Amino acid sequence: MSFLIMAKINNFSLTLPKMKTKPYAADSKFLFDGIQSCKAFATVLYRAALSRDAEALLRTRRESVLSHSGEKYSRLILEAWAPKTDATSILQESEALKNPNRISLVAEIQGNIVGFCTIGIAEGLLKQCYVLPPYRGMGIARELVIRVEDIAREKGLASLRLSSSLIALDFYQKQGYRELHSYNYDLGNDLQMPCIMMEKIL
Repeated sequence: MSFLIMAKINNFSLTLPKMKTKPYAADSKFLFDGIQSCKAFATVLYRAALSRDAEALLRTRRESVLSHSGEKYSRLILEAWAPKTDATSILQESEALKNPNRISLVAEIQGNIVGFCTIGIAEGLLKQCYVLPPYRGMGIARELVIRVEDIAREKGLASLRLSSSLIALDFYQKQGYRELHSYNYDLGNDLQMPCIMMEKIL
């Protein structure tokens, strides 16, 4: 499936080249379904995440993680890394979004969340940043990172650290983060996920 997207960000419009995307679950309310070719004018809106966004954030992260099957990690690792989207997980995420130490921003297109980014102020950590597969390449992840870095500066942080997957390493390097050390993140059930600790001076 290919489509042409025009994005309008901060009052600037640009036409993006055709992108090829992979088919995903037909019941996903976030992705195009049954469209062979289309043209869309997409305005990306950025706002603070609310507790009611919990399910959308979990689904965004899950679909983003599972879309990388076979690239850097085994399917088994990806399944363990991807969050669950059951009622208990949604409730836990909703409560976490109420934590004043945790700040999450979301990116919306036509009222649907297509990406989000989270920082922990007390820890000085960029905790997560995910964009749904069809919306990659539009600069959404980069804009989310820029905005949470601005918030971190406003909160008095001099730097941010993050734990990058092998998949996201190149992206974070382009955003100015430097590698500190590699380590294995314990996913449980004897599964180890290679990661890289990174840092950026703000």
